[in-house]
Amino acid sequence: MQSPTKSCALDPIPTFLLKEMVDVLLPNLTAMVNTSLREGRLPSSHKHDVVTSLLKKTGLDPDELKNYQPT
Repeated sequence: MQSPTKSCALDPIPTFLLKEMVDVLLPNLTAMVNTSLREGRLPSSHKHDVVTSLLKKTGLDPDELKNYQPT
């Protein structure tokens, strides 16, 4: 299974670069995540998200909230 090529709008690292450098970046990323979990803290710079609502089916009226998938 291939990794998706899309990335989050908040992520400054292009997906192709991440895929090429995964062997170098993974140990550091793992250490950062483990430290965050161990200390129970998350840097404020990582406390942002982008949420995109999706219509249940193509062609439904986007002005009707009931036509969107539940989160």
